[in-house]
Amino acid sequence: MSENKIEQAFIEEPKEKRDWRPHINYEWVVKNLPFILFLSLIALLYIANGHYAVKNIREINKLDKEVKELNWRYIDAKSDLMLRSKMSEVSQGVSNYGLQVPERPPLNIQSKKDQ
Repeated sequence: MSENKIEQAFIEEPKEKRDWRPHINYEWVVKNLPFILFLSLIALLYIANGHYAVKNIREINKLDKEVKELNWRYIDAKSDLMLRSKMSEVSQGVSNYGLQVPERPPLNIQSKKDQ
């Protein structure tokens, strides 16, 4: 029984419950209407900002994928150009027009003024 008394001594009961309903009435709402509208406006701006951020993130992701694709196209075109600009590829391409790779190097013609 002594333990029960000790437990009761540590448990404090509230003296009286506070009721919040009498504080919220028509007069209080009218008095605080500008503040309530301000909070509503801030809430709307917060929501709109969140939607705007999500939209920007989606657009950034889309553009990032497009940049990666264009980079792969660039690398592919560059490697194709390097392949086509080889001497053997160029000589095969112009052989249809009757052009051939010379077998001996070109001659240097020097004038008497240069000597």
